[in-house]
Amino acid sequence: EWPPIETFTGPVAIAHGAFHVLPAARRARRMATVFDLCVLRCPDTRPPGNVRQHEVLLRHAVARADALVAISESCKRDLVELLGARPERVHVVYGGVNFDEFNRPSSPEEDTAAAALLQRHGIDGPYLLHLGTLEPRKNLPRLLEAYARVRQARTDCPKLVLGGGRGWMDEPVFETEARLGLGPHVVHTGYLAREDAVRLLRGAYACVYPSLYEGFGLPVLEAMAAGTQVLAS
Repeated sequence: EWPPIETFTGPVAIAHGAFHVLPAARRARRMATVFDLCVLRCPDTRPPGNVRQHEVLLRHAVARADALVAISESCKRDLVELLGARPERVHVVYGGVNFDEFNRPSSPEEDTAAAALLQRHGIDGPYLLHLGTLEPRKNLPRLLEAYARVRQARTDCPKLVLGGGRGWMDEPVFETEARLGLGPHVVHTGYLAREDAVRLLRGAYACVYPSLYEGFGLPVLEAMAAGTQVLAS
């Protein structure tokens, strides 16, 4: 509850915390957007200190906010069930996509940029794509195990591209990959610029998204906008 936002801005009518952090304020009405309650639904997928920190922020927002925004009906239900939020104070505002970004006709310049991106990451031929930070909630060891079984049955199985930066508690991803001998068939791109993520999603054979839990799961919607097949939990 300190310092109040008016200290930096002057008088404010509404202060909006865009990631479940409720701004301190003297007189402004306050709201916060909540993207998921992973720290309460799946606490074992984050370091304990991180869980405690975000639980404090979430409980503070629910207790003090004049209004809350949830990004899905599922997220709203979690707020009501797990934190006792009053349903009438929680407003569902869905994430969305710019369709032109994903299904616009390709240009020669875009084709060249896409080809260069694939070459840079050693992606030759069809590929399955997972977009997201490497962290336990994304269920990537299970994805790798499933992928290994498919490769045993289908020698023409596309490569698996894991598009996203390293996060936390991600060692099992690399341990599983090594144990199953998948090194030649799995591509790690690291963190992707927005335009590169869109290019990979537009060109993928399928988007694979086996998360244990999501507040919404925007890459699934983006894949649909791109006309890319989706395999999701």
